[in-house]
Amino acid sequence: MSLSRDAVILIGLVLVLAVGTLALSSGSKSVGPPYQLSGHGPVLGLSGLGAGLEAAGVDVERGVRPTLATHGLTVLVQPQEFSRDEAAEWRGAIGDGATVLLAASRPSALTRALGLRYGRGGVTTATDAGARAFPDASFPSTVEPAFSATPDGSEVLVESPGGPAMVVIPLGQGAVWAASSPRWLTNAGIDRTGLPIALPLATAAGGAVTVDEFHHGAGPPGGTFGYLPAGLQLALLEAAIIAVAVLLTVARRLGPAVADDAAHQTSTAELARSMGAMYRAGSRLEAATAALGGQLRRRAGGLAGRVEGPLAALESAPDERQAVAAWHTADEATRRVTGAGT
Repeated sequence: MSLSRDAVILIGLVLVLAVGTLALSSGSKSVGPPYQLSGHGPVLGLSGLGAGLEAAGVDVERGVRPTLATHGLTVLVQPQEFSRDEAAEWRGAIGDGATVLLAASRPSALTRALGLRYGRGGVTTATDAGARAFPDASFPSTVEPAFSATPDGSEVLVESPGGPAMVVIPLGQGAVWAASSPRWLTNAGIDRTGLPIALPLATAAGGAVTVDEFHHGAGPPGGTFGYLPAGLQLALLEAAIIAVAVLLTVARRLGPAVADDAAHQTSTAELARSMGAMYRAGSRLEAATAALGGQLRRRAGGLAGRVEGPLAALESAPDERQAVAAWHTADEATRRVTGAGT
């Protein structure tokens, strides 16, 4: 049993809807921030921190939105761009209970919003608080730069002659664990420093980590459409498919805007036979040429005056041979005027 064209179109739309639903429900599973400060691998290589956390059983997600995740630990390393609005939103989310591990050696809107300032560093020394918080971590012997100023209420975890190299900043119900060197979380120091710091923080935050990629230029698939909630994306996709189906149905019911009469065009041979029959039946050539001329005038309508010359030649043809030639000329002129030949 063969399917109609409408059935094929409907099946195709259903398949598109199924694929879109699967894509929206599955999402992207790739992990790791698009930075490589250790000098290993491509510019957008997978971070050893993300891979190490996954190997330890931590659920690592990509952060491709400007907002801060409300669950688990968010890791932010050397952000490229950070707006003041985003910094204010992140500070508010931290106050509501979010946890952030920040490693950056240069100021940004977020570090300024948190009250961090940068200065010279030097030889590092872990404080008692740092040793208790991260007993398995081995901090680099030197740091450059360090924090020259930290907000009130922060606790120093690693210090240097120029100021703290790592602090914890309580903020409302959440906290920011800030290091002045991004090298601590990149591949070069992943075993000694990165994982021993990130793993206990991730465990305490619920066993999930979001690695910020948005502030390194990453974004969701589909551009701006990807920022919409998955349910809304699916609803818009379904609405688009329904709209296409409705348009196809309406178009099929209305039919073509102009009837295609190409299959019914009269050839010169058919004209000659018709004229011969009329001439024999009426014994007058004018009976045939007048009928053909009237047909062309009706086809031209209000534009008949523009082809009056060829029509007059047709109607005054003295014999059958010249009448056939005159009809051909008049027919071509009528097609040009009415646009039927284009």
